Amino acid sequence: MGRIAHREAPLLDLDAGFCRRYLESIIRFDLGPREVAGLHHYYMLACELGLARRGVHLDYYHQPHLVESR
Repeated sequence: MGRIAHREAPLLDLDAGFCRRYLESIIRFDLGPREVAGLHHYYMLACELGLARRGVHLDYYHQPHLVESR
């Protein structure tokens, strides 16, 4: 995360420490029921605006042994 933050922060005109905290503490990389519902809602809004085609099926990649428990 640190290398990504230091590389990308100048391109975004942001502080590298802020970017690292964002990547490590704020953004979520897992999809629980609430996140999946939000993704579906976003998809439906995009369909209504003509930005996505209807009938798309999402397959979720899941490998439990790669998930880190906190």
